Amino acid sequence: MKIDQDKCIACLECIDYCPMEAIKENEENGEVFIDEDECVECGCCLKAEVCPCDAIWQPQLDWRRRLRAEFSDASVPHPLTGIR
Repeated sequence: MKIDQDKCIACLECIDYCPMEAIKENEENGEVFIDEDECVECGCCLKAEVCPCDAIWQPQLDWRRRLRAEFSDASVPHPLTGIR
């Protein structure tokens, strides 16, 4: 997940919607960012639709992050087992 800094107004509405606490505020400049090492690509921040500026977006993912996203999204059934 990414935050478009040109759109973000740093309202901090998205921070509480990240189960991994990967969305953070930079104390030096006040910008909100997503720590890619902590983000599991679950999409909770995007699906919550709390950003008033639509600054949160999901870029094209490499295979490792796509796999991580598949296992992190609780709303998607696993393709082989059908279990969420």
